[in-house]
Amino acid sequence: MRANILVASNIMIDDDQHRPHEKHIPGDLFAQMYPDRLHPEYFHNWLTERQIREYKQYLVCGLCHRTCAGTCGLRVSRR
Repeated sequence: MRANILVASNIMIDDDQHRPHEKHIPGDLFAQMYPDRLHPEYFHNWLTERQIREYKQYLVCGLCHRTCAGTCGLRVSRR
């Protein structure tokens, strides 16, 4: 049986060869460290697609007021 779980290490090497280190920081932690870079029009300049997914996963939803990562839309549409 295969699972769709992906494990990623949050260990990074801090030397000149592995910079910029921002690309290795999880998206939710990046949001806490660099809040000035989170403007929706240009945060794609600093974040990778994976980091954006991680960041959006912890945003509070406007429909259910929880961190549902968009899954509440399925429940709301069924009502």
